[in-house]
Amino acid sequence: MKLNILSYIAHETNLGDLLNELGEYVTDVDAELAKQSIRTLGLIAVRVNDAATPILKQLSTFIGMQREYISNTTLIAFKDILR
Repeated sequence: MKLNILSYIAHETNLGDLLNELGEYVTDVDAELAKQSIRTLGLIAVRVNDAATPILKQLSTFIGMQREYISNTTLIAFKDILR
């Protein structure tokens, strides 16, 4: 629920804070929370002007993580942003 709300309140002025918070959730032990955080980053990148570039940079750091579900969800987010 919180992640859904964060995607709606995202704005250029709070983007840095949101990127930090969502990035921390990606490394959480809860796989569902990590995947939802990545999806939320993708939604924000699509909804907020000027957010795509910093979010794509952050998402690219997740590709090298040793958790398959993070890599897979990140690639889906890339696809959604770039279409």
